[in-house]
Amino acid sequence: MPRGKPARKRPAASASAERQPAQSSKRRHTGRSTANPVPAVEDNINAVSNSAPATNDATDAVCTPSLDSASVNGPGSSIQCSTAEVVKVWIVGSSIIWQAFSHARLNGGSNLDFSPMEANIWWQGKGGMRWRHLLPKIRQMLRYEDPPHFLVLHCGGNDIGQIKSSELREKMEQSLDALSPLLPRTRTIWSQILPRLKWRNARDNNALNKTRVRVNSFVATKLLAHQGGYIRYQKITPSDKSLFKGDGVHLTEKGNEIFLKTLKKAFKTFISSGVGVY
Repeated sequence: MPRGKPARKRPAASASAERQPAQSSKRRHTGRSTANPVPAVEDNINAVSNSAPATNDATDAVCTPSLDSASVNGPGSSIQCSTAEVVKVWIVGSSIIWQAFSHARLNGGSNLDFSPMEANIWWQGKGGMRWRHLLPKIRQMLRYEDPPHFLVLHCGGNDIGQIKSSELREKMEQSLDALSPLLPRTRTIWSQILPRLKWRNARDNNALNKTRVRVNSFVATKLLAHQGGYIRYQKITPSDKSLFKGDGVHLTEKGNEIFLKTLKKAFKTFISSGVGVY
């Protein structure tokens, strides 16, 4: 992406966050955290190898803090440490991501314990996000930032039970293929769709949780085949109801703590070893 191009002004934020010096040649309009902040295949796959527009659930949650100094040499290449460059990470997804960011910012910071000299994390959560919203969101983000080293996707859960699983997998594959030319040097990480105690309009919650497993497996397999990554939340299970709020979908404080700790440990693993599954 050409550098030095004037950045367009972002929409007004509905929530404020601390400022932090910009890390890229483009003007940043991202929410960052200056405090010590808060990242690969589905259950049946064996491991192989923040001022930002932070908004409410109805719009977008944007926040940016920073992973270990690094640069990417090419599509799916491993990260090579460099003191001259901060690792850029985008975490994009549904209200699960928005609430995780909010929890992190209130409990030590949203940069996943990485220093600003190590990494810069841009959280972008949207309440009710469906898979069809993902590609337009990435394109919008590219208007304001250069492509990241890592792109974490947490989306698709709101589509399960709303459309046929075969149709969902087809749409997912099409979108992931379209992302490749947009982010040729970015390593895409699949953040596992979480289990739910209740699925919208579901007659059989167990059946949809099984669909979730198949969808996770499908996306993770595709990304790992292209040097991507996969994050599993093995401690977040339907059997532990204390992890879920009353709606059976969103996470309690305890659940968010587990979610964030998993993200943090996963990224430390990805950056230090290049391993694709956590």
